[in-house]
Parts: sequence; C-alpha cells; structure tokens
Amino acid sequence: RTQKYNRKYFSRPEAKASLYEKAHGVSKELSLPWFLIPAEKRVCYLCKETNQGKMALDHDHTTLEIRGWTHNACNVAEGNVGASPNPLALLGALIKIHGGNDG
Repeated sequence: RTQKYNRKYFSRPEAKASLYEKAHGVSKELSLPWFLIPAEKRVCYLCKETNQGKMALDHDHTTLEIRGWTHNACNVAEGNVGASPNPLALLGALIKIHGGNDG
C-alpha cells in the first residue's frame, strides 16, 4: 500500500476505532461515536477547553469505559494526581508553582 492510501484509510473514524480497539481493548462500538466528533469540536473532559494541541481518547483501564477526549497534559496530570498519596497537596503545590497566586 502507498503512504497516500494509508493516510486516507487510517484517517477514517472507523479505522481509528479499530486501531483503538486493538491497542486498548475498547470495542469499536464504544469508541466510534467519539471518533466521529470532528477534531475542532472535541472538548477536554478534565479542563473543559476545546481542542488545543494533541488530544487523546481516555478510558478507564479496568472497566474499559470511555471517559472522553483529553489534552495529553491534562491526562498526564490526572494520572499523577490519582497516583499521589496526597493528591490535594500535590494540586496545591502545582497551582503555587504554575500560577494561580492570587493572594
């Protein structure tokens, strides 16, 4: 197959859903509606901002339930907070370091 064909084929929502199923175990039926959302209309379920930069379809690794689209940075932050023994302290420290110093 040519690169042009591959690019066209794998840009289809159905192909993306199939790849997601193979990579993550989430069925095509569950992921396809998410891939049908145009990139410019995707909203991060964590920060509620629109598509700004690279986004990923996030899912629960135990239940395989899809959570929604998320920015890569938001997804990494959520993972780190969830893994922290003291998530509130971690969030407070991050806000202090990265802004939000209103007082």
